[in-house]
Amino acid sequence: QAKERVRRAVSSLELEARKNLLAKKQELITVAFDAAFDNIMKLPEDRYVAFLCRLACEASLTGNEEVVLSPADRSRFGKQVVIGANSLLGQAKKSAALTLSQEMRPINGGLVLKSGDTEVNCTLDTIVRLIKNDLAFDVAKVLFQ
Repeated sequence: QAKERVRRAVSSLELEARKNLLAKKQELITVAFDAAFDNIMKLPEDRYVAFLCRLACEASLTGNEEVVLSPADRSRFGKQVVIGANSLLGQAKKSAALTLSQEMRPINGGLVLKSGDTEVNCTLDTIVRLIKNDLAFDVAKVLFQ
């Protein structure tokens, strides 16, 4: 009985150690994605505007949506984003009539494309969350070789 109790105790401790290791790895993966988010937010203005232009171009369904930005992004470079995205759409031989929405949203970077009741959420929070689901395994392989 003593040997069985020791075996169970050791097994339980090993399981607990694996759980703790997994939790720490998941925490580090989250830190890596948070760092990626921060790096995007710290891009120089010209690179951030180019990023938003590509994002709007790639996410546009009709080429006729309104571009909704945060108040800060809208005032700083809203028109640049719309002009740049329309230019990219035109180069891709797509309809290029995006407009800058009067509406603003409390978002942490990125944008929302809006057409009537339809919205395409391209906020950085959403993009990073979705990418994290797809890339977490690959990031874990790099972090924990």
